[in-house]
Amino acid sequence: MQKNQLKHIYLDYAAATPIDKAVTKEMQKYQTIYANPSSIHSLGKQAEDYIEDCRERIAKILNCHSSEIIFTSGGTESNNLVLHGMKKAVRLIITTAIEHQSILKTTEFLKDEKLTLIVLDVGRKGKIDLGQLESLITPECLVSIGYVNNELGTVQEIAAISRIIQKKKKEFGADSIYFHTDACQAEFQLLNVKKLGVDMLTLNSSKIYGPKGAGLLYVKTTTPIKPLFFGGQQEKDLRAGTENLLAIVGLAKALEINEEIKQKDKKRIIQLYNYFQKQLKQIKNITINSQYSHILSITIDGCDSQIILNYLDQENIYASAGSACTAGNNEPSYVLKAIGLSTEEAISTIRFSLGRDTTRKNIDFVVRKLKKIVDRLRKIG
Repeated sequence: MQKNQLKHIYLDYAAATPIDKAVTKEMQKYQTIYANPSSIHSLGKQAEDYIEDCRERIAKILNCHSSEIIFTSGGTESNNLVLHGMKKAVRLIITTAIEHQSILKTTEFLKDEKLTLIVLDVGRKGKIDLGQLESLITPECLVSIGYVNNELGTVQEIAAISRIIQKKKKEFGADSIYFHTDACQAEFQLLNVKKLGVDMLTLNSSKIYGPKGAGLLYVKTTTPIKPLFFGGQQEKDLRAGTENLLAIVGLAKALEINEEIKQKDKKRIIQLYNYFQKQLKQIKNITINSQYSHILSITIDGCDSQIILNYLDQENIYASAGSACTAGNNEPSYVLKAIGLSTEEAISTIRFSLGRDTTRKNIDFVVRKLKKIVDRLRKIG
């Protein structure tokens, strides 16, 4: 039997998720809607109405006004819109050493725009020091901290950070302190923007079983953000270009499904995570870098992660060494280095990320195969 005919086990949900069948079915309903939503004729108005319906449904989930939802092509664009769009309103950007590259590379670029950049260190499990953050905040400041880390699964205390920012606003008598969170990996977390207290929030469809090339940015009405690029007046003048109706429909449906099943699925994923951890004890000299989420990062002493991944791939088991956005650069993960791992430890680390189709049977099979691979490599090495 050929490799591609075998049933596979996918454990790379943090990189991308399959499209939910209900999402595909919903998108198919709109395949014949081809008119430009900006056109003034009835076909254009029909397309616009469908987009606005999606916007209102998403706003209900996030607990905001529909005018505060900006549709984008995904997380990277949304993050760039935040950072470039706020560069005239602030003098200082505070972020962390474990952010997605769309944050870190953009903030590094913006240093040439005469902006000050502070990159917070994190602890062994990827948490920031809230006291350190509080001591660094000034007026005319943008704080951008990811909700859930894409390599470790670390969940930052977003509501607590918001309370610190509100405290500093009162202390300085200034409203010019803004808070953004990248919530692309936060499908199991609270997404109510009022309870979170954020000014801006990034979401990505492809991480919640929706289509790729779709995302959004929540922007609180009072936030002085400017466009990233220019053209038409779409998306409240913040995102020029004809909207992708099918992608937006898919995003809205995926978010609704996620919200509906979130609590039940979160409980199931945590049980699987704990079971996975327990089963991994069969393999000697491994370290768990993550804690209780859909992402399990493990360092396997004395084994190169790329070699292990190649062997797993041959068994139709698909995992990763870290973020898909940094794959192929032959450098150890900057996230793993930031939590204190040595270069040798970082290149011996694998990320398994769990999803809707993951079962205990999958985990048993993966651990059994992984143990054989590790034993073989350690005998050779």
